[in-house]
Amino acid sequence: MTSNENGEALDRLIRQIDRLHSGAGVAQQILRLIREPDYDLAEVSKCLEHDPALSARILGVVNSSRYGLAHKIASIRHAAAFLGRRSLQLVTLSFSLLDAFSRGPYRQMYLEYWRRAITLATVAHRIAERGGTVSGDEAYAAGLVADIGVLALAQVVGEPYVTLFLQHSHGPQLVEVEIQTFGFSHAEVGAKLLERWGLPESVVAAVAEHHDAVAGGDTIETAVRAGWLMSEALWTPHSQHVSAARTYLLEECGVSLDDFIDLALRCRSDIDESAEAFGITMGKSVNCQQLIEEARRVTLETALAAALDLDTLETAVDGLTCADRQKRRD
Repeated sequence: MTSNENGEALDRLIRQIDRLHSGAGVAQQILRLIREPDYDLAEVSKCLEHDPALSARILGVVNSSRYGLAHKIASIRHAAAFLGRRSLQLVTLSFSLLDAFSRGPYRQMYLEYWRRAITLATVAHRIAERGGTVSGDEAYAAGLVADIGVLALAQVVGEPYVTLFLQHSHGPQLVEVEIQTFGFSHAEVGAKLLERWGLPESVVAAVAEHHDAVAGGDTIETAVRAGWLMSEALWTPHSQHVSAARTYLLEECGVSLDDFIDLALRCRSDIDESAEAFGITMGKSVNCQQLIEEARRVTLETALAAALDLDTLETAVDGLTCADRQKRRD
């Protein structure tokens, strides 16, 4: 398809998703209420009271260790006020889209999505906090919905997309197959959805580019990209993703091997706490020991390769020098 045809196909998909989410459900009502910055908090709170499950999840998020509150919040109104419009919007959106996939043929995709979403968000938050110039909360929110296009495609396309998703490695391989099949990737779908729903431009850009080789620096894009690479490394520690994560975090975020190991250990705890706060059963736990061993091996191999390259260069230079000396004697 041409770029115009791809754009039109993407717009049609977004319209289908809008129709799927135009019902009278509590989550949809909340998303409509908080679309405007000057929304009525009392009205939102009243709406939330009609969905105990969503209310419990929002309270769980607010009272999780990530926010470090001295006292627990028990009021849904206080929780909604504490989260603020953007985070409330993202949390509501995530749970409303995910609920449809917790059972049946979508269950495996549901688990894979949550493992990546929580891990990506956790790492993005820590990388942003490490840099100090990007909001950790905004990076966390962007990480949480980075792959929301996966859910959108699953809703519209159904089981054929779920099969495609589970058969291909998440990242460039999946993106390539999506583009071949639909004319666009789940990252493009996610960014388009979030833009349509009025989320900040920085979040939209981070979602659009999290599978791309974005430049480093203290940006949400960098934090989310690092989060994606680290999430793949944490859940598949004996894969090429470990090397990719080590290289990116070192070169673009200044994360040394010791910092990388510390990040992995801290994120394991954060991931478990976030899953508990969200009421999600992950199915398995991160194996940090395997990742640490692989990261050390990759670092050692890289150092040895660099040393061999240096030795080869020095040998070549010595050879040229000897040849030059011989010519002078002749």
